[in-house]
Amino acid sequence: MPDENQAVGGRARGLPWRVVLSALVVLALFGLLAFTLFLPGQPGRASSPTTSTPAQSPRTPNPGSSRTNTVVDALPTGLALHSNPGGPVVGSLSSRTSFGSPRVVPVVRAASGWLGVITSQVHNGTLGWIRAQGANLQQITYSIRIELRRHRLTVFQNGHVVRTMPAGIGQPNAPTPVGQFAVTDKLRFRPLSSAYGCCALALSAHEPHLLPGWTGGDLVAIHSTPDTASIGRSVSHGCVRVSLAQGHWLMENIPLGTLVTVRDR
Repeated sequence: MPDENQAVGGRARGLPWRVVLSALVVLALFGLLAFTLFLPGQPGRASSPTTSTPAQSPRTPNPGSSRTNTVVDALPTGLALHSNPGGPVVGSLSSRTSFGSPRVVPVVRAASGWLGVITSQVHNGTLGWIRAQGANLQQITYSIRIELRRHRLTVFQNGHVVRTMPAGIGQPNAPTPVGQFAVTDKLRFRPLSSAYGCCALALSAHEPHLLPGWTGGDLVAIHSTPDTASIGRSVSHGCVRVSLAQGHWLMENIPLGTLVTVRDR
């Protein structure tokens, strides 16, 4: 057993070795940290801070958008329709159309607390205004353009052409009205109708020039016809005619509330 002096001397002789080892470890750690901080391309690199991209908020409906349009559906019965924001009441919108379809109206303008909508309850080219509070807004990706001089109907989805078809239009004494309208109803006829074929998309448009003896009302529609010779000509009472096959396609794809723009050119 060593004596106390030998033990103290042994500890004295071992102290420098431990100090040196500790110092080496500390130096190694500092070197590793410096290497990590200044190594190019590493997350801990000393550089200007990176700005994170905030999460996008849900898409706000854009009234009158060329790619999509906003509609109000699930309307309560007896919703007041105003001539302008806060103006006189000119009518009311029921939850169903006269044909029994759910009433869906496109929004093309907006004011503080008010929505300007297209509806058959007012004259061509006139908007009705409803309160925005509580309105159930949805987006529609389809739109329709009708070019009268070209006798052509074009369907767009998200702003891209998806279908083009020849169309019959109103005769000179009962021309198809020009303007922006909306699909109000989707009507099927069984058996096949001699006048309207398989089906029709009723529009918010009114025909202002009814011919004598006409009993079909003043609402304009896009409808199919078995009379293929009339397609591409100006022969109707204001409605737009397409083939039976095209009529079926429109019925399957075009939702209520779709905007329909009719141009003279």
